Amino acid sequence: YEASENAYRKAIDINPYFSAAFKGLATLFENKEEFYKVDDYMNKSFAPTRDVALFYNRAGVHFAKQKKMDSAARYFAKAVAIAPDFTEADKNLKRANYFLKRKLPANKVSMAAKIFNEGNKMFNQGRFEEAVLYYEKALAIDSTYIRAHNNMGISFIQLKKYDEALRHFHAITLNNPQFMDAYINAAMLLSQNNKHAQAIRILQQALRVRQTTKLYNFLGEEYMKIGDQEAATASFEKGRALG
Repeated sequence: YEASENAYRKAIDINPYFSAAFKGLATLFENKEEFYKVDDYMNKSFAPTRDVALFYNRAGVHFAKQKKMDSAARYFAKAVAIAPDFTEADKNLKRANYFLKRKLPANKVSMAAKIFNEGNKMFNQGRFEEAVLYYEKALAIDSTYIRAHNNMGISFIQLKKYDEALRHFHAITLNNPQFMDAYINAAMLLSQNNKHAQAIRILQQALRVRQTTKLYNFLGEEYMKIGDQEAATASFEKGRALG
C-alpha cells in the first residue's frame, strides 16, 4: 500500500488535476477501510456519478456494521443525494435513521418536540435569538430533528448570520436529502447575497433528488442572473415539460 500511495502522490505533485491518481488514492484507502480519508479524494477524482454513490453506500454499510450509525446515515444520505433511484442506499438510510430515532426514549422525543414548539413561538414573535436557543436545546436532545435544523437556519438568516444558516441547511441535505425546503432556503440565501454560481450548484443537487417545475424555474432565474441565456432557456423548458 505504501508504495502505491507514494506513486499516486508523486503523480499528483506533477499534475494536480490527474483525476486517475486521486481515484487510485480513494480506492487504496477504501481497501484499507480508512473511509475517513477517502471523501476528499473521491470528490477530486469523480463527478457525482453512480460509482461515487456505490462507494458511499459501501462506506455506510461499513460504519453500520461497527454500530456507528451517525456516520452510516451520513454516508447513505450522500449516496441517495447522488443517485435518488438507488433503492438499496435509500433503504439503508431509512434503517439508519430509524435506529437513531429508536435510541431516543419516547419521553426525550416528546421533550424535543415540546422545546421545538416553544422555539416556534419565539420565532413567530420575531424573537429570533431566543428561538435559536430553543432550537439548539431541541437538537441537543435529537440531533436528527430536521425541522429544528431548518427553522434554526431561517432564524440565522433573520439574524444575518448567513454562514450559520447554510451550515444547518447543509446538515439537512446530508441527513435527509428528500427535504426540499433546505435546498430552496440555501439557494435563496446564496442568490440574495449574489452568490449565484453556488445557488446553481445547490439547485442542481436538489434536482438530482427530485425534479419539480419550481426548482427548474428557480434554476432558470439563476442562470439568467449570470447571463447564461442558453442554460436558462433549457431549465425553463424542462420546468414547463413537467407541467
